[in-house]
Amino acid sequence: MVGFPQESEEDFLDTISLVKYADFNGAFTFVYSKRNGTVASEMPGQIEEAVSQKRIMTLIDLQNEINRNQSNKYVGKTIEVLCEDFDSKKNCYMGRDEFGKMVYFASNKNLIGEFVMTKITKTGGMSLVGELID
Repeated sequence: MVGFPQESEEDFLDTISLVKYADFNGAFTFVYSKRNGTVASEMPGQIEEAVSQKRIMTLIDLQNEINRNQSNKYVGKTIEVLCEDFDSKKNCYMGRDEFGKMVYFASNKNLIGEFVMTKITKTGGMSLVGELID
């Protein structure tokens, strides 16, 4: 969360440093939202919306860069994936590896609920694309 009352620029930079150090696989990020009747809504040092928006975009951009770097390390590797579902829009199966990374792959048979080996051929933003290995 960014933009909580009294969050200083130093506090925000500490958050950025922590995210870089932790090298998270993903992060649920959001901007503090003032809610009437809460203690935080009455605190001094409310952060301007423009500052909060700049901070959240910086944090999201950083996490996206980390995700891209992590995804790129998968290309060429063979990994085990638990097939979870069929994506009719992409016309392929999807599942996750042991670290929660989403992988899309084609198959002629229903593999939902099965562990399969996939060779990662490319990245697709937050997810990976692979080929099923028999």
